[in-house]
Amino acid sequence: MNAALLEIKSHYKMAEKPKVQKCNVNDVVNYQFSEKFSVVITIDKKTQNVIGITSIITPTKDRNENMAMVAADAAIISAFEGNSQLKTVGKRTIEILNKTLAAYAQTKQDQTERFIHNGKKYTVNVSSTLGMLTSAELAD
Repeated sequence: MNAALLEIKSHYKMAEKPKVQKCNVNDVVNYQFSEKFSVVITIDKKTQNVIGITSIITPTKDRNENMAMVAADAAIISAFEGNSQLKTVGKRTIEILNKTLAAYAQTKQDQTERFIHNGKKYTVNVSSTLGMLTSAELAD
C-alpha cells in the first residue's frame, strides 16, 4: 500500500507494522490516516493473505483534501490487485467514484457501482450516512 501511496506522492502513509487484531474468523487491521480517512484490511487467518480492503472517506469542506483522499483511496484499492495497478484499477476506481458522485448529486440517493477485474470485485458506494466507501475483495 505504501508503495502505491508513494507512487502518487500522497502525504498519507500507513505504519510499517500496523496493529493486527486477531479475530475468530479473519484477522483485521483498522488504520486511520486522518479523522476523515480510514481503511480496514481483512486478512485470512490461515494463509495470512489480504482478502479484502475497505476504505472510508468522510468528505470535508476542503476540496484539496477531498482530492488527496480520493487519490489515496484509488492507490490503496489498486494495491489489492498488486504492484503498478494505478493506471488500470486506480483509474477505473476514480472513474466509478466520479460516476457515483455525479449520480448522488443529481438524485440525493445512495449510489453503488461495481466492477470486476482479474477475479477481484471492486465496489464504490456514496452514501449520505457513510460518505464514500470503496472496497476490494475476491470475486465469488
